[in-house]
Amino acid sequence: LVLDLRWNSIGDEGAKAIAAGLSQNCFIQHVNLKCNDIESSGMIAIANSLVQNIALKTIDLAANNLDNKCLTSIVEMLRKNQVLQELSVANNPNLTHCGKYFAQALVCNKTLRVLNIRNCGFASQDMEAFASSLVKNSAVIELNLESNHLNGAAIDTLFENLAFNTSIKRLNLHRNNPNSDAKGSHLSKFLAENKQIEALNLCGTKMGPESAKLFLPSLALNNSIVELNVAHCNIQDGGAAMLMEVVNDCKFLKVLNLSGNNISKSFWLSNNTVIESLDLSLNPMGKTLGPLIDKLNSNSSLTRLNISSISLSESVQNQLIESLPQIWYLKWIKLGGYGITLKFFKALANLFLEEAVPSVATVSIILHKSNAEDDLEFEHYLFRHNLRLKIQTSTL
Repeated sequence: LVLDLRWNSIGDEGAKAIAAGLSQNCFIQHVNLKCNDIESSGMIAIANSLVQNIALKTIDLAANNLDNKCLTSIVEMLRKNQVLQELSVANNPNLTHCGKYFAQALVCNKTLRVLNIRNCGFASQDMEAFASSLVKNSAVIELNLESNHLNGAAIDTLFENLAFNTSIKRLNLHRNNPNSDAKGSHLSKFLAENKQIEALNLCGTKMGPESAKLFLPSLALNNSIVELNVAHCNIQDGGAAMLMEVVNDCKFLKVLNLSGNNISKSFWLSNNTVIESLDLSLNPMGKTLGPLIDKLNSNSSLTRLNISSISLSESVQNQLIESLPQIWYLKWIKLGGYGITLKFFKALANLFLEEAVPSVATVSIILHKSNAEDDLEFEHYLFRHNLRLKIQTSTL
């Protein structure tokens, strides 16, 4: 059973009423209280009610008004509750000492599988205690630390300890380390020694090409990682070149996001037969994409490709139209942004009208406001030919 009360502004009084019910609940397994103006007194009541609860498996308390006053009660609940599997307190930026308090709970909790403390104001100085607790914890498999502005020293401490963690499979560090003071060596050790990580999100950590070169060789030693997101990390051409050398020999990586890395040179995964999804959007490589397009028809693994907002040259646009009928494995492609012409849009639509594209099920196109007249004409063209399901559009 699910109790979904998100966006209802129930406040502390409503939270206390729900807490009274949860203390007697034997049936409800999932509760969503996101965006309800709940403050710490309401959270304390909920936490106290869950100490003896034997049914609830997930609770979402994201985007309320929680602060450090409620952390002691949350810790006590996690110490004693033997059922709860997922907890989200995301987007409560005043939980600044959540790291120190959650550390106390994680050393003894055996059931929590997913912990979301995204954008909680996590204090970097509390990372030592938090990261140490992860060495002792063997229950959490998914950890979200996105948007906490953790500094480089804190990120290093986290990776140093996670090298010895035995459970975490999905780790999200999106939008941390804004000062780029992490050097990559601890990340390298983590990737080389951790045997179960499957998804790693480093988007927006701005590591730069030199830090990227430090950790990338260890990626080849990792036999578990399936998804790697290094979008907006400023790895540039040098970091991308080394990454491709590693990825070409990687046997497990299936999803790779390189969006927004100031990569100007096109490349191809010449020996790779594993990667299924590749995101190259927001890189200035539109004039050099030809070799990649040439190889698409011989690759048997890639099914999703995002090359939107990379300023495709007209010659590359023409090459893509000519190549699509020979591509047998690609299922989804995203295009658009600056420079895409109406001629290209119509040529693409005609391929679908003629059923000349054997495998591509969906094309997602970003239309740019600067081409308003052409975009409107293309929208009308899609409507007239009943192509809206095959070719989906959005406006940048």
